[in-house]
Order: sequence, then C-alpha cells, then structure tokens
Amino acid sequence: MDHRRVRTSGVVSCLALALGGCSVHEWRFGDVEESGRDSLTLAFAGDVHFEGVLADLPDDGSSTLGAMSQTLASADVAVVNLETAVTTRDEPAAKELEEPRSRYWFRTSADALGVLDRSGVDVVSMANNHGADHGARGLRDSLAAAEDSSVAVVGAGLDVDEAYAPHRTSVRGTDVAVHAADASPLES
Repeated sequence: MDHRRVRTSGVVSCLALALGGCSVHEWRFGDVEESGRDSLTLAFAGDVHFEGVLADLPDDGSSTLGAMSQTLASADVAVVNLETAVTTRDEPAAKELEEPRSRYWFRTSADALGVLDRSGVDVVSMANNHGADHGARGLRDSLAAAEDSSVAVVGAGLDVDEAYAPHRTSVRGTDVAVHAADASPLES
C-alpha cells in the first residue's frame, strides 16, 4: 500500500517529533471532493523558540516567522515544534540530563502564539525538552495561554490523558489527528 494514499473517509494521523527544517507533504486521494481539490497538504517545521535575537519578536503585533510563513500558511495543516515554555515566570526547573555548563531554559510570552498564528501555524508540539523549562507552574501558564489562542497545543497537558490527546480537525472531509511525543522524560 502506498502510505501517502488515504481514502477521504480515513483518518490522517501525524506523530510530531523533533522535526528538522520545514517540509511540506501532499497526500492525493482517489476520490475528488466536491471542491475539485483532491489533495491534503501538511507542513512541518522543526524547533521554534523566541530567545536571543528573536526575543522581541512577540512584542511586535505584526511579526511572523518570515519567509517560511507563506509555506506554513498555504498548507491545510501546519505543525511546528515549540521549543519553549510559554510563561513570563522566571523559575527555571532543575534539569538532569544535560551537561551543567550547557543547560538552557527557554521561555516566551503568550504573544509568541500570535506570531505563530500570523505565520500560518495551526498546531504546536510542546513535547520536547524545553516545554517544561519553568516547571509545573510554567507548564500551567503555557496551557492557559493555549486556551486563549487559535493555535492548538499537543504533547503537553495537566495529566497523561491531556498530554497524549491529539488535536483533531477535518479538512475537506478528511479527519486529521496530530499527536506529539518526546523521548526525554526526565526533562519534559
């Protein structure tokens, strides 16, 4: 079976891991929808954070992710790995796996979700080694910010069921579910 071919009544399920770069995948279906469009386009981009030279980007109410925004916005579903906590708290959590001199704690304001929304991002994964950089309180802040955003968050939650719950949407009659998981449990 060609893994890129899915019947329109089927479910397209994406497992968002640490994806490098930005790529777009298009699936073609055997049955053409009434709209005349017979494909589904998914875009994936890797790690996104708002540190260093990008720290002020969320403060600009018109900022985007730049050139890749057009690619993300043109997709039916666009997913990025949000490699940061969405919190203004400066309460870094302890980290166990990394070298002590090479540790980083990322955080950004809720305005970062606006940057992602304006850039065409539909879903972010927070299942990574920086999503909980500011502990349980920072994670709760991240989830609260997500509730007020049109950008869905996967891979994080107040309990296991929430953390593993997919974001579900439908694109021209095709159900799409986006999941996220992480392989660094001591720092996630």
